[in-house]
Amino acid sequence: MELHLEVVSSSSIKRKKPWPRFCWLGKEREAVFLLDDKRISEINMVSGRTKKKIPKIQPFLNQVVTMASSHNGLWLCGLMVSGELFLWNRDKDLLKTASAVPEILNLVAAVQENATRLSVQASGDGLRVLVVSITGQVFLWECVSFKDLTAIRDGAVKGRWSHICALEDSILPSEQDKEASQHTIFVKTKDMGDACLSAFVFTAGMKLIITCLKIVWEEAPARVGSEGYNIEWVTKTYSLPCLTPPCKPVRSRGALVPAFSPDGRLFAVVLNQREPKATQVLFVSMQNFVSVSSGLGGCGSKKLEIPSKYIRSYWVGSVCWSSDSLFLACVLKRGSLLMVSRLTGLLTLSSSGCSVDFGPSQFLPLHPLVTYRPHLLPGKGEASLSSSGRSLRDVFRQRYSVTWHPRLLYLIVSDGYMATVIRVLGKPSAAFLLKGLIKNTTEDLEKASGILEKSQERGLEEFNPKTIDSVISTITEGSSLPLFLQDQGTLNAPKELLEKVQVSKIIENTFFEDDSDADGPPAGSHLEDGGRLEFASMFDTVHAQDFEKECISTERKTPGLHRKLGKIQSKLLTAWAFAMSLGTAVENRTLLLKHNLCCMLRFAALLQLIPSSVVHAGKKKISVHVCLLRLLRALLAFLPWDGIHAGGPQCLGLVVSFTQQLVRLLLTPTPTSQQAGQCPLSSRALSTVLLILQQVSDALDHAYSLQRRTVWVSAGKDPQPHLCPSDIYHVPQLQDSEDEKSSFTHRTQPLPQRPSSRLLGVWQWVYRITQEYMEEVKNFKDCDGWEEEQHQLRLIMSQIQAAIQATGVKLEEGPALLSYPVSGEHFYLFGSYFKSDKAWRSQICKENLKLGCDRRVFKETQLCLALLYSLLSQYRLREAQEFGDHMARLVLHKAGHQVADSFPCPWVPVDLHSDAACSVVQNLGRFMASYFTNQPLYIRPPHHVGLLPPLHLPHALSVGRLVPLSQEEVSRAVRLQQLSEVWTVDYARDLLLLGGLLPEAVWLAYHLGDWKSAVSLSLAYTNYCSDKPDFTLLKRRELHLPVDLEAKTIFQLELECLLSSRSESQ
Repeated sequence: MELHLEVVSSSSIKRKKPWPRFCWLGKEREAVFLLDDKRISEINMVSGRTKKKIPKIQPFLNQVVTMASSHNGLWLCGLMVSGELFLWNRDKDLLKTASAVPEILNLVAAVQENATRLSVQASGDGLRVLVVSITGQVFLWECVSFKDLTAIRDGAVKGRWSHICALEDSILPSEQDKEASQHTIFVKTKDMGDACLSAFVFTAGMKLIITCLKIVWEEAPARVGSEGYNIEWVTKTYSLPCLTPPCKPVRSRGALVPAFSPDGRLFAVVLNQREPKATQVLFVSMQNFVSVSSGLGGCGSKKLEIPSKYIRSYWVGSVCWSSDSLFLACVLKRGSLLMVSRLTGLLTLSSSGCSVDFGPSQFLPLHPLVTYRPHLLPGKGEASLSSSGRSLRDVFRQRYSVTWHPRLLYLIVSDGYMATVIRVLGKPSAAFLLKGLIKNTTEDLEKASGILEKSQERGLEEFNPKTIDSVISTITEGSSLPLFLQDQGTLNAPKELLEKVQVSKIIENTFFEDDSDADGPPAGSHLEDGGRLEFASMFDTVHAQDFEKECISTERKTPGLHRKLGKIQSKLLTAWAFAMSLGTAVENRTLLLKHNLCCMLRFAALLQLIPSSVVHAGKKKISVHVCLLRLLRALLAFLPWDGIHAGGPQCLGLVVSFTQQLVRLLLTPTPTSQQAGQCPLSSRALSTVLLILQQVSDALDHAYSLQRRTVWVSAGKDPQPHLCPSDIYHVPQLQDSEDEKSSFTHRTQPLPQRPSSRLLGVWQWVYRITQEYMEEVKNFKDCDGWEEEQHQLRLIMSQIQAAIQATGVKLEEGPALLSYPVSGEHFYLFGSYFKSDKAWRSQICKENLKLGCDRRVFKETQLCLALLYSLLSQYRLREAQEFGDHMARLVLHKAGHQVADSFPCPWVPVDLHSDAACSVVQNLGRFMASYFTNQPLYIRPPHHVGLLPPLHLPHALSVGRLVPLSQEEVSRAVRLQQLSEVWTVDYARDLLLLGGLLPEAVWLAYHLGDWKSAVSLSLAYTNYCSDKPDFTLLKRRELHLPVDLEAKTIFQLELECLLSSRSESQ
């Protein structure tokens, strides 16, 4: 794909020393600033002139250790030698300071003594700052007074410091790891939440090590703990020789260049190599650490062997993500700009404007490298220094950087002396990139089909590549300049721009033009006598070399057709991963992904048409079925990325449809097999299909089964906080895909409710095909291998039958069920909740009229519980409370304790059976007790009712399906429906007592801290059981009083607690 760039301005920086970084600060008063660890200066990008002093910050610069801007450009944060922080807001010109703590002072002292690298990063709202050393010491500052931060006057801000300690098994870099690098970002999105990500990247032996820290702030911090956030450390290793292309460890400064994408989903690491053809970008998912590598085309090197003194000039010196997380801009230390699109590869660039016209090419030589090489005299010691050491000591060397605008598609490329502002034309979108990639892949598929000279119909006529052209419409944009490029009237900008941005004078202007506002001689004018200046060729790095083709053809000796198919497979997976990572941000994503999956089916059909059906890989021969399994495994590895997006599992149906068509493709005869009279079915083909269905089933359950979030809570008698599952479901982050598969939480779900149940139709079709094939095989009883084929088919059939029966579906059709009128369950399953309630009420009245029916009590209980669970699931608590209160009064009335003139639900039959009323009372009491003790809230599915499990006993495995409800929504419903007077602890206890659940009433009182009531209830229940033994109590486990709820146990625990507290006070 080609990206068109417009050079908006190219100017010389009017300062003596080079500047290593640029940043945009402000939104309403936006401006560009030059930044160093201890220097900052505002620059006019049109003229190149700078302001040497910023009044608010100038007093702090002499004491600054390091500075950085927030990613949205609203705040500038700095750490001072005193350990204090300062935060400067450009728009309001506010300067805030935060006090230090002894730990920060010790860290700063150690950093200055050992010359350890230190970074500081502020969040977009300025409320948090993360200070990180390269050796893994992490400190978090949080603002505790938002009013102080937003006050119109400068001053101190109240905050707290926290030391984020790494786990024992976390691997962190040491001071000897010169190549170690680190990057931090604050993100706040619907998918990622309010989080901070920090990563350390370095090498150890032949492995690349990435250690990630994730801090997540919860919306309700009171439920999480005093700190209000959760911390997670994860270390992941990657084998360098296993990357594509293979890499070697380079223990040199600048060998690893990391950067988080602004959405926080990807972590990009540039691995600079001593052989430029192996230099690559490794994209790592922050969800499951799935990685995708992208080569950089040899960084434009034309020679296979490069002298050692020039190797570092082919390294990537700086990287930066665009604000939409689509493009990763990189600048080489030779001064060339290159662009990598998200998870894909190099883009073709073309530039125009300001006489900087290049391309189309993969590299734009904007700021050529100029190197001063002095004569090496004996005894000076420079010869003993490494190239990186000499570069580090040269303060006047070019400092290459690339910086994207935090909101617009503008970027600044600089060598420290000159700056070029570039604008991306056409507003390329994610859908536009995906469309181009799929269209290119479709063309390659057509070419491969032409080489094979085979028809690719096979039922895939609907996958016409031409249909994708109508998906994306062309976007036009205005030509208005952003604020930082508008002339402010201080200079004659157009005239000066035309005079000073001529490309033929770039080198002359940079090194020999006088600095108008810099003290002392200009850079380059005070070089030592002797030596020489070396100018890098501007046309040395223009087009990328196809090192992959050369590597494959020379080392693996792969035929041309197989090499093309390998590239097609790589493009198909790249397009799939690209769409998975961006989610709903891609316009027409579903249609584009459907087209991509159609191309994968065409690719699978092509593999079957290769002569001899064998794909060569070195000296090994791999069957087509193995190739398809590997392709499917790679495709499914990206599927969990779809579950993180707020739009929901949009690709579930696509994957199910793709699996169905892939299975049909494998079990359908090809034209060549039909002409030869061969049967496509065999135990081997069915085994492959079985593996495909099992892999897809596991992947669907893994990707689309949400996990319950665990939080730190303190409840009951235990003052220590402990982990407890909450009623909030989430997609976990920073989880290794291999570790996750070993502990799937979806295993606890019944099979019919798992996402993989969507494959039932495919399983049934394969079952019928296998049955037919087994009948055909019986006719070849005397053939060789018949017994082995029969044995394999029996094994396959048993696994298929087990998979179908596990979903609750019978293998054979049974007798027809009796037809019933439309029930409340039917309406509820289709979302018509009010109709379902009305239908259940009508059914309750009809069942009550069936006098003498044996199933009347069972049906009345079932319908009453369904109505109760339906009301609770909709958070209609007032109606649920009135229904439960009616049942409670009905129980009292039948016992002779209340008259029948004050029932809140007149539609309920008066002669409703007491067992049905008692069931409603018991289950409503259990639900309310769970609410008041901060336990996870559950109900039974209204369309498949049952009793709620006892509160005081652990849930058994046979408890069945439970539907979780949100504790926060219940609290909100209590407030909105004005139930504070009736939705109380006393009412919940009364329901439990009225329902005969005394052990659970004891449990409720004790868990709420009322141990005296618990003792009274426990003693009364024990005396009742001893005085009036009832054998029915022995049969019902929920009516047994556990030992820990007996009166003597409660007394003993309370006495021990009292004695321990007195001894501590004395």
